Amino acid sequence: MTVKVGQILAGRAHGGAELFYDRLVPALHRRVAQVAIVRPEGERADSLAAAGVPTYPFRFGSHHLDWRTRLGIARTLRLEGAALAITWMSRASQLTRPGICPVAARLGGFYSMRNFRHCRRFIPITEGLARHVAAAGVPRDRIHVIGNFVDETDAEPLDRGAFDTPPDAPLLFTCGRLHANKGFDVLLHAMTRVPDAYVWIAGDGPLEASLRALCTRLGLDGRVRFLGWRSPVTAFLRTADAFVCPSRHEPHGNIVLEAWAHGCPIVATDTHGPAELIEHGRTGWLCANEDADEMASGIRQVLGDRALAGDLAEAAGARYRERFSSAHILDRYEEFIDIAVRDP
Repeated sequence: MTVKVGQILAGRAHGGAELFYDRLVPALHRRVAQVAIVRPEGERADSLAAAGVPTYPFRFGSHHLDWRTRLGIARTLRLEGAALAITWMSRASQLTRPGICPVAARLGGFYSMRNFRHCRRFIPITEGLARHVAAAGVPRDRIHVIGNFVDETDAEPLDRGAFDTPPDAPLLFTCGRLHANKGFDVLLHAMTRVPDAYVWIAGDGPLEASLRALCTRLGLDGRVRFLGWRSPVTAFLRTADAFVCPSRHEPHGNIVLEAWAHGCPIVATDTHGPAELIEHGRTGWLCANEDADEMASGIRQVLGDRALAGDLAEAAGARYRERFSSAHILDRYEEFIDIAVRDP
């Protein structure tokens, strides 16, 4: 019998979980049949269908009121003969009820566990998230930690001049939603203590205007470039001298893996995900959360010591290949699916 897995995502057009969903589902479909259940907006549904994944769009409104999506998910899982459903984040989990097949939740954040009461198994992406799930009373044998993999396609470095940046200036890169959690304001304050460096910030979001205003007040307009949303970011990582993750809150930090995979040494705050992933001084440089002085010191350390930067990038690349490569993560998902189907 062919096993089919329903992958149910209610997320927006782009974000960490959404980007990983877009990578995982087509890649996993080449090993185990997948069925995608997603929102109709954007290019996701068309892209998945073009990759050969049966794709069903639904509205994913309020879980209290959207009975059409709830019934539609159930009908789709029954029609496709799904042996397992994997939900992504709270709303998809609330709208997917057991009965057709067992339900597992893939968790990339510290969500309230009451939103996942229909789920039989859990796939947290870090050990910290696994502890969060276990604290809610879930047995450890139903918690399966599986990390993410990133876009491993190589790219040529970019022309710095195209972004009004001198070719020989120290260059930092950072990216993400322009939101308070991402700590870009702390990075801008740190940049006042790294006087020769430029930084490229890729992303959009509600704080763009205030970050631009802060940049002006700090006298950084000549050295900071706001690039808007960019995906993929591989070429930017291949261009920069270092990547900075200034987040106040980062449950996993996919971008840490992006930097590791593409040879860009990283300076990151010691928030949840980066602190779990990075071995300080070996696979990256950690600094205290919300501490602009310490962040600036770490940046100066990595930019000012080419041997250190090279060693960090080399060790990080080896760590990525050992624990987070696409082949390794896909193997882990295959193992999980086998367990979840055999022991629902």
